[in-house]
Amino acid sequence: AGTMKANAEAVKSFDKAGMAAFLKKTAADYYARREEEITKLNIDMRELERNILLRAVDNRWMDHIDAMDQLREGIGLRAYAQRNPVMEYKVESYDMFDEMTRLIQEDTIRTLFQLRIQQPQERTAVARVTSQSSAQQQPKKTNQPIRTKPGEKVGRNSPCPCGSGKKYKHCHGRQGNQE
Repeated sequence: AGTMKANAEAVKSFDKAGMAAFLKKTAADYYARREEEITKLNIDMRELERNILLRAVDNRWMDHIDAMDQLREGIGLRAYAQRNPVMEYKVESYDMFDEMTRLIQEDTIRTLFQLRIQQPQERTAVARVTSQSSAQQQPKKTNQPIRTKPGEKVGRNSPCPCGSGKKYKHCHGRQGNQE
């Protein structure tokens, strides 16, 4: 709390350049601490940065392509305003590209600063215990002949009375159809 109060007092005395330098130093210090935390978890920080950057580029690039299609469709209206559509397209597309790169950088930095890494919970032990307990509770099925009453007709989709586990139509029912 004491350092926060001291920082608040120091911030009040900064001019614009001093404030920018203070914020850059604070952000760099925070990022260095984050990098240490992530490295302690045996995660390669550069690989993580690469993955986050690629995800941001992928998302923003798709948005940029859609925006460029919309610009191409609407650029013809600039000719009615006595403006060169080709020059307008160049200027607008350059501005859109700059905006996209700025948003990619912003998304990447925001994600890296707000990233929360959770260790995966061990679930294998729980699954093993559950599978053992269920195996003990249910006896294994054996292929025993199914008893039917004499004179009762077996349905085509019913289990075959021989105990093979197949449907009657694929087992002994097939023999009856060939006759």
